[in-house]
Amino acid sequence: EIRHPNGWVTRYAHLRGFVSGVVLGSRVRQTDVIGYVGQTGLATGNHLHYEMLQNGQQKDPLRVELPPGDPVPSQNRQRWRSEMSARVALLESIPPAGPVRTAIAVAEDDAPAPEDGSSDRDAPGSGAQPPS
Repeated sequence: EIRHPNGWVTRYAHLRGFVSGVVLGSRVRQTDVIGYVGQTGLATGNHLHYEMLQNGQQKDPLRVELPPGDPVPSQNRQRWRSEMSARVALLESIPPAGPVRTAIAVAEDDAPAPEDGSSDRDAPGSGAQPPS
């Protein structure tokens, strides 16, 4: 969690780790690397969970109106355009993901128990191991 002026806080989750030297209470500046994207918890792939809060209230980062950044200095614009074009081409070269499949399991509290005392966990293919 990084505390900014005027009641703003940004949070970064699912990080693989932090940069050496970044500890609780460290001061960081814009452009500092603070951590490395990772995969924790039940995440299915590397990603960054990013949150913005203002005075303790979550805000949609895509809708927050931020002041404009400094323009790219004229002596660096050609290099910036070249870098930007290369990165956009790289992103566009990534094949689209396949369809997303979601499985939902619903438990019924009032379903009768099997008469033989077995459970769904005992079913073939359930992965259940017999007691040893």
